[in-house]
Amino acid sequence: MAALVLVVVAVWSARCLAHDFHPPRVWVPACPLSETISFANSVPRNAYSVPTTEVTLCYGLNHLHVNMTARNEHHFYYNRKHKTNDRLWEYEVLEIFMSRGWTDPATYLEFQVSPANVTYQAMVVNPSRRREPGAAFDHWLAGSPQQDGFLAVTNLDRDAHIWQSSVSIPLVLFNTEGRAAKGTAWRINFFRTIVGPRTFPNQQLAAWSPPDEPNFHITRFLGKAIFI
Repeated sequence: MAALVLVVVAVWSARCLAHDFHPPRVWVPACPLSETISFANSVPRNAYSVPTTEVTLCYGLNHLHVNMTARNEHHFYYNRKHKTNDRLWEYEVLEIFMSRGWTDPATYLEFQVSPANVTYQAMVVNPSRRREPGAAFDHWLAGSPQQDGFLAVTNLDRDAHIWQSSVSIPLVLFNTEGRAAKGTAWRINFFRTIVGPRTFPNQQLAAWSPPDEPNFHITRFLGKAIFI
């Protein structure tokens, strides 16, 4: 009987913790002002130590501008054969998930950039909001990302163990542009994968708002952003 009570209490506690989760928030100013956040959270949280990643944000009339800095980098590991929209996530990438609105999204942008400045950009369709096995899950790839307004410039500093990517995300993807962007609410998250030639394909995963399992596509864990 005591064992049963302990199991019930453990399940109840886990559900309460999940229910009480409050995603982090960031207030994003109009350029040239900016806001910087940093994270060193594994996915799931406290699973292992991960290096720090910094993200600086501001928005303009047509884009969200994101400068991502991966610190304490020792591998700069990517596939030299990769081209736009290939399976970049199997190696080292910096990632952005975002969707307009305050609810847990079933559709959202997934953007990735590798140390080689190769990019992946797609609208994700995820009705289960957690990539449930057997549930619908799809990506609509952006075949002409530069024409769509995506931009990424990536620099590597191997001596300083840093790689940095400056990214511009077109707001028109979300039916938002011009001065209408001010005051809008967003769900957003930032991710980093860490792996090297000796550990591939076993990655370490990091996130600003880490999900409770090694799955980036649990959308209730997306953080919140307000354009001010």
